[in-house]
Amino acid sequence: MKRVLVLYSPYTPGGRKPDVVVLQVSRALVRLGHLPVPLPVPLEIDALVDGIRKSAPDVVFNLCEEFRGDGKQEARVAAVLELVGIPFTGNPSIGLALALDKALSKKLYEYHNIAYPEFAVFTREKPDLVGGHLNFPLFVKPMRSDASLSIGDVSFVKKSEDLRTRVRELLRSTKDAVLAEEYIPGREIYAGVLFDRVLPLLEVDFTGLPARKLHIMGRAAKFYRNSAAYKGTQVKPARNISAGLRRKIEHTAREACRACQVRSYARVDVRVNEFDEPFVIEVNPNPYLEIRSEFAHAARLAGLKYVPLIGKLLDEALKTGQTVRVF
Repeated sequence: MKRVLVLYSPYTPGGRKPDVVVLQVSRALVRLGHLPVPLPVPLEIDALVDGIRKSAPDVVFNLCEEFRGDGKQEARVAAVLELVGIPFTGNPSIGLALALDKALSKKLYEYHNIAYPEFAVFTREKPDLVGGHLNFPLFVKPMRSDASLSIGDVSFVKKSEDLRTRVRELLRSTKDAVLAEEYIPGREIYAGVLFDRVLPLLEVDFTGLPARKLHIMGRAAKFYRNSAAYKGTQVKPARNISAGLRRKIEHTAREACRACQVRSYARVDVRVNEFDEPFVIEVNPNPYLEIRSEFAHAARLAGLKYVPLIGKLLDEALKTGQTVRVF
């Protein structure tokens, strides 16, 4: 039996109400014969280190997605775990940081010959700077955000005037640079990667959307249950994919993870155009592990139920974890 610190982000402002995934993972750990010890990430580094010390865990199950309410700081929590030498599940801090930066990750894709949409970056210092030659329509979003923050139909722009307007809106509303990338029409595929194994592919079914509704998985489609976008989209096992296209998507997903030094588990979002060419939109290391999530769904299609999945992540952490501990 291992003492497992379940580290999670406090999702309720000013409180400590955990997301349902914390309970699900904890129950799975109990079924595996381990002792889960939940800990919300404190607001101070000293308190985090002290909480780890007092919990005296053998290993950490890292469900943290933010620090002080900022998702851009997720990698720094993993870095603290690395510094104290505690084995932990999921990806190392460098993989989390590289994948989060959507512009830097695309440069890595370029080096590794991985297809991606052409892009430009806008900053507060240079809000009108366009790098490269982009073809409209474009998709505009924060450069270092996750959970589809600020992504929706308004992200889709068809002309320079709309691009400037949307860029300036995002620069004002987010503490982040802005990424504009060429929009790839076509199929949206999710490729779950578990320790270099690509799980059965999933596809977003947009057929339930109203006519002329943009085929994207924005924030409304993911989280707003009463919205037309949420009700009109479903994630299903990918069908009607040729063996050749499947191999291309699987190869692309693996290479994208390697380029970003993502080594544990991830979900790679891919767009496939009319010529069956896959383009990496982004790599999502440590994707949501809720029992009905896309990643858990793909694992089940591969014959890996939820409890064994949690066990595999824990076993890998114990096998590859740090051996030199500070305390």
